[in-house]
Formats: sequence, C-alpha cells, structure tokens
Amino acid sequence: MIKGGIIVPTSSILHNIVISDPKKAEALANALEASSQNPKCKPSEPAIPILTDVEAVREFFLHRESAGEEVHRDKNTKNILVVLGRPNGNTKQLADAFAKGAADAGHNVEIVSLNKVEVKGCLGCNACRYGKPCVQKDGFNELIPAIKSADLIVFASPLLFWTISSKLKAFIERFYCIAEEEENPPYGRYEKYPVKDAALLMTSADDFFWTYEQAVSYYKFAIINYIGFNDKGMLLAGGCGDTNGKPQIDKTNHLAEAYQFGKIFMLVSNEIQWYTLIRNI
Repeated sequence: MIKGGIIVPTSSILHNIVISDPKKAEALANALEASSQNPKCKPSEPAIPILTDVEAVREFFLHRESAGEEVHRDKNTKNILVVLGRPNGNTKQLADAFAKGAADAGHNVEIVSLNKVEVKGCLGCNACRYGKPCVQKDGFNELIPAIKSADLIVFASPLLFWTISSKLKAFIERFYCIAEEEENPPYGRYEKYPVKDAALLMTSADDFFWTYEQAVSYYKFAIINYIGFNDKGMLLAGGCGDTNGKPQIDKTNHLAEAYQFGKIFMLVSNEIQWYTLIRNI
C-alpha cells in the first residue's frame, strides 16, 4: 500500500502504475480479475511463426526465397566471445552448449571465465576517457583485444538476486574505458562504443513469468540501448533445479535450445530473433 493505494507491477520493472485512490485501485483490480475470467479479446498471432529447430528455420527462409522475397543471409565466420562467471554449474553448461553449436556452424568461439580473470568494477574516476587506459591494473586490459575483435559478445550469468552476477556487471561497467568521443551522441548517451552483436544466456532455479524481468531490463537498457550493441536474442533457462542442490540443467531442454541458438543465430541477419525460434519468452 502506498498513500492508501497500491502499486501494480507491469511488464517492465521501470514502469509501474501508481494508484493513490483506494476506490480506483479496487475498481482496477476487479476489472483485471473480471477480464482474466472472461477476456474480450485474444492475443494476436505472432508476425512470424515460432520455429523449433534449425531445419525448420532453413525451410522457412527457403520458402520465402522461392516466393521471390529477398532474404539476407550472413555467411561469414564470426568471432564470438562468451563471458561468464564461475567455470562450472548450470550457466557453464549452457554456455558450452551454445559454443558447440556456434563452432559446429563454423564460427570461432572463445569462452572467458571471470572467476579466472579478475575484473574489478568501474571506479567512475574518468581517467580513461577517450582512448586513455584504465588506471586499474587487472585482467580487463588483457581482454580488450578479444572484446574489440569479437563480432558477437555473449553475456552468460546465473540469476543472482534477480539480476546478472556482480562479476559480469563489473565486466560491462569497464566498457567505459573503450568508449570513444562522439561529437553528436544520441540523446542520453555521451560517448561511442564499438559496434557489436550481443546475446544473453541466463539460468535460474525459478521459472516464474517475472523471474528474469530485472535482468532483461538491465541487458536491454545498458547493453542494447545505451552501449548500442545489436540484440541477437536471449535464452532464459529457468527451472534448473533447487539452488541448494547440484546443477540440473541437463534434465531440461535448455542445453538443446542453447546448441541450436549457437548454430543458428547468424543463419540470417536480423531477419528473425532467437526467442521467436524456440520459445515465446
């Protein structure tokens, strides 16, 4: 309750409906409950079909080509950098499956564990602005060549306190030192970052509709909207077993999904995003 009313969470944690009038709050709650029992409209069909495997995707685009549509394929070998925390567990298995799929598709894949390469969080000191090296002497400086040569950076993390791990966030913060000056940056941004593709791999014990809301919001706002990377999709692997037990991702379909994600993510260029291929996340 806030000022006699309620806060109703929406699909984004950054946008909440705040109702201060208790009567209006009750009326909205009753209307939502009534609509859920007897909806007046049905969800619209997806603009493109949900495809479940590599061959189905190939068939889909071959059909489009035979109908005379132009299909943009990206056939070049890509350099892929997969960054994760600890070198074991559910997330590592998910990253390995993605990497195997990408390697089988002919791409070059490097996996980096931030448990083995120390990367400290950004100090916000601005000593590194526009081409100057970061004052912190840690493993991030060793990763800069791999970051700059990568066509795709895959951010892999378990869900920790409803968001990405602190190690991965520290890695992202340090991108500040590879930014360049931009004379006319877009509104809300102050520098220019290298143009890259990005993807998100995550694992969790929970698998509620809101489980990944905060993590996905951070990924979309910080990495896609602010840094400006091109989103190649997300695989949010919920239901991977009790947090107190051993990794159980092998009892789910997520490893097969990750393999196909790695194998197919560059089959076509920005025509179709991964989460429409396997599941409607």
